[in-house]
Amino acid sequence: MAGASTAPVERMLWDSLVMALSIAIGKIAISLLAAFAIVLAIQYLAYKEFLIAAYDPDMARAMGMRVDFWNTLFYVAVGVAGAISSRGLGALLSFALLVKHWARALSFAAS
Repeated sequence: MAGASTAPVERMLWDSLVMALSIAIGKIAISLLAAFAIVLAIQYLAYKEFLIAAYDPDMARAMGMRVDFWNTLFYVAVGVAGAISSRGLGALLSFALLVKHWARALSFAAS
């Protein structure tokens, strides 16, 4: 008799847990997708400015571009992308994916 009286309560608790998790995960997913869309739009729309400011800042200044602004915007976009990837992939994997290319380039440059 005791098992029959707790079954509806357990079912109600389980349903509450499932609903709470789905709402929380849904909000996190929506915020991550929105941040990813913003970063992707910035990278797509400012592609040429990022390239000119990074590879030839003197020419960019001669063309009237604000090089510091474009470099700062690029670094902010990379930082936001790193934060998004660490939330989705995990901190260790994201750090490895971001750093390994720079470490390899430095090792080649040193030799």
